[in-house]
Amino acid sequence: LLYFAEKGKGATRNGEKISASAETELKNILMAYSLDYSEDSSKTEKELKIIKNIVQNTRNLRSTNSCAIEFCYVADGKLGGCINQATKIWDIAAPYLLVREAGGIVTDINGNNIDFSVNKSNYAKNFTIVGSGKLLHAKIMNLITNAAA
Repeated sequence: LLYFAEKGKGATRNGEKISASAETELKNILMAYSLDYSEDSSKTEKELKIIKNIVQNTRNLRSTNSCAIEFCYVADGKLGGCINQATKIWDIAAPYLLVREAGGIVTDINGNNIDFSVNKSNYAKNFTIVGSGKLLHAKIMNLITNAAA
């Protein structure tokens, strides 16, 4: 499969236009969640609470631990949303554009826009990103926020 996006020109799979999911109900979607090992047990505990909320509120949970694949599937409407807990700026630039051009939303774990500035801080940082169809993003963010409560 070849996924392609160009700013302002939409997204395609093998030359055919694709769109992020227009689903509105969490119970009807597949979600993906990817995380990496952490020596910080409190971070792992927070992640487990998010995973629990996802499992209890969506149709099913998947994980390839590949930001590229999961965000391609969000752009193509195969996944309603995905969360990647630890990725680098160079790993998210292309998937970010693909999802956005397919009509979806990509933010950081707090719902903020992602800063793609080229600087030492961004180079060293692990980004936690959330991608989804536009109609589900707020609901997915609520799952994350409620897990922190």
